[in-house]
Amino acid sequence: MFGSIRRTLDQMNDKPFLKVLLMSVGATIALMAILLGLAFWAAGNIPEFEWNALNSIIDWVLGLGLVFGSIFLILPVSALFIGLMLDPIAQAVEEKYYPNGPAGRPQPFWAGVWTGVRFAVIMVLINLAALVIYLLLNVVGPFLFIAVNGYLLSREYFELAGHRLLSPAEVTALRRRHRGKVMLAGMVIAALAMVPIVNFLAPLFGTALMVHEFRRLYAAGK
Repeated sequence: MFGSIRRTLDQMNDKPFLKVLLMSVGATIALMAILLGLAFWAAGNIPEFEWNALNSIIDWVLGLGLVFGSIFLILPVSALFIGLMLDPIAQAVEEKYYPNGPAGRPQPFWAGVWTGVRFAVIMVLINLAALVIYLLLNVVGPFLFIAVNGYLLSREYFELAGHRLLSPAEVTALRRRHRGKVMLAGMVIAALAMVPIVNFLAPLFGTALMVHEFRRLYAAGK
């Protein structure tokens, strides 16, 4: 996997990567701004209660929710654009590192949109369900976040990369045979997503990393 990470980092400043990065970061920031604006509007319209202590508790909970929400939502919000950025990134990786291998099949535009929306909804629901556990476990919370999202990301990114070359059943079988290696790569992406500012790179990095991991495991199993 370290070779895949190195190749991914080496290619991050290539023109196709930079173009997708600017587009995805701009779209993610715009969507996050809309979501946070709606959250502030909703918070400002909560009625005041006669008990000041209750108002203070509500303000504290809302403030904490906005902070943690902005952290945890970066990944699912950016996941909306995974399906759209997959093909140009995967093609750039394949052309540079696997020119003699079989070429991947691009997915239709609306299939990419549906993939991103479906994945984002799944991530939001699962992370919201686990948010209380993250907070209660305190120190262990970040590791649980990496484990939960590592599994989700490893599965989704690997299958997206694999579907360019194999049937869904073949990709699933390959992932299950190498579930430990694939999961580890997903946890690397999840850990990157926890670092402020750097987390905007997570979808781009994850897409390229999983293309490398898929190609490596596919070649090893032939």
